[in-house]
Amino acid sequence: MKKVLLPIALLLLALLVALYFYSPEPEPFDATEQFDQRAAALVNVLPDFSQYKSVRKKKAAFFAFMLPMIELENDRLMRRRDRLLELQSSLQQGNSLLASDKQWLKKWAKKYNVDTDGYKPKQIIAQLIIHVDTIPASLALAQSANESAWGTSRFAVEGNNLYGQWCFSKGCGMVPNGRPEGESYEVASFDTPLDSVVSYMHNLNAYSAYIELREIRTDLRAKDAPLLGSVLAEGLMSYSTRGEEYIKELRQMIRVNRLKQHDQTVASQP
Repeated sequence: MKKVLLPIALLLLALLVALYFYSPEPEPFDATEQFDQRAAALVNVLPDFSQYKSVRKKKAAFFAFMLPMIELENDRLMRRRDRLLELQSSLQQGNSLLASDKQWLKKWAKKYNVDTDGYKPKQIIAQLIIHVDTIPASLALAQSANESAWGTSRFAVEGNNLYGQWCFSKGCGMVPNGRPEGESYEVASFDTPLDSVVSYMHNLNAYSAYIELREIRTDLRAKDAPLLGSVLAEGLMSYSTRGEEYIKELRQMIRVNRLKQHDQTVASQP
């Protein structure tokens, strides 16, 4: 009996030792769950802004509605950016990335259109840091007001599209009146206004049309300067066919409506 119990005891001891020293890799970092919890607390149904007779009250109501969504998505971007900076620091200290970290990098590189073929993790991280960053609240507020006619445009009311974003597959949105013959683009529809905010910020961060905006932002970061909407607006030449006139209009909206004050929260973050 003792001869039978001894191997079993040794096996159990070996198992306990293995469990003691076993340290599973953490799950890839993501702020999605926290984002969803905070999003659930938002008023995420577009109000009827046409009810306001006072321009001042309409503007105040519109900005009060948009700002929490903009801040929420900027917070999620900062958390993602902080994770990238942590990984970059770890590599600079001579550490290796966990398999889960590499998987996380690959996921976000694909989402932000960052090429990974033939590049080392430190190079991928350096590129992602340029893409993953906040959009000044003043700029996001001014563009949403401009593109949605203060939340009253057809595309805002019917499709929660607050930034005039296009899509290019049939049925993805709404066909604009006066679309030139032969064109196939539509104005995108979103389930909620927050989805529109998320998509807008991702477009500025991911696509080649806004390289200049990201270069301006990267330069400001290098100088430890605040990210101001009036400055980053210069990188939006491709956002509208009106080009420089569009940028001037956004800057005027930021100035007249005193939106610069909302950039300070973002700029003060690491």
